[in-house]
Amino acid sequence: MFSFNILDIEFELGSKKIDIKESYPSGDRVISATGIPFVYEAEDNAENLATKAAKRLLNNIKIIPDCIIYVTQSQEYVLPGSGTILHQNLELPRSTAIFDINAGCSGFVQALILSASLINNYNNILIICADTYRKKLSKNDRSTNAVFSDGASATFVKKDNKLQIKKIINQTYSKGREILNQKKDGFNEGKLYMSGRELWDFTRVNIVPDILNCMKILKDDKNLIDIFIHQASKLVVNGIKKKIGLDVNLHENYSLRGNTVSSTLPILLKDSKFDFKKDFVLSGFGVGIFSYTIAVEKI
Repeated sequence: MFSFNILDIEFELGSKKIDIKESYPSGDRVISATGIPFVYEAEDNAENLATKAAKRLLNNIKIIPDCIIYVTQSQEYVLPGSGTILHQNLELPRSTAIFDINAGCSGFVQALILSASLINNYNNILIICADTYRKKLSKNDRSTNAVFSDGASATFVKKDNKLQIKKIINQTYSKGREILNQKKDGFNEGKLYMSGRELWDFTRVNIVPDILNCMKILKDDKNLIDIFIHQASKLVVNGIKKKIGLDVNLHENYSLRGNTVSSTLPILLKDSKFDFKKDFVLSGFGVGIFSYTIAVEKI
């Protein structure tokens, strides 16, 4: 793995803010379980949300990316990959490389791992994550409607001697793919299906040991290491924090944004105002079921 730095992050949420308390007769009870009082729904598609976030970021840093890594499960076209749409919308040169990743909540960590592998060839990499899951949801499925938000994020990764991935721990539990899935038609009328309890059971058993192993790799005391995990819900985040130890610096923002799928981690990093000047752990987990947890060291 090569060294890099994260220069900046921007994001865009769906323009429609939905009040969970007003949407369900038992809204208070739902919010108590999820910790999410509002979710955001896009009138735009994922590519347009992604373009807004990316344009804002590029306007901030004034650097043309050599490469785009686009993470989404909400693409407009079956083919080609939607990275070509972003390339066109951002008016980038022909020399810009495009990598499309079909991934959900683990997607940002996967993209950062790929960036650290490519950074010697492409010195300036733009990671874009965007999902509009709300179009996939059944109106009668409260478990998903009260959790998922539409959103996009843009993260600029630059070749630099600042950060290095010291450890990667990944798991692929392919037998669990039915726990969270969307079929084209037939079952569930082509809408998203999620078994929250089974996902939580997987997370409780598997993710915590991976986070603890990554923390051991880093030189700092565990109380000084910042931990950023996928913002699935209050149940998941608080459950992981309790098992790791309540004294750890585990960040959270699910109550502000909801579950934005592939963008939860970059949005969390932005909301936390993290300056990438110390060690940290990133953990993304979900659809697949995939999990990717990394230890990132400040050089």
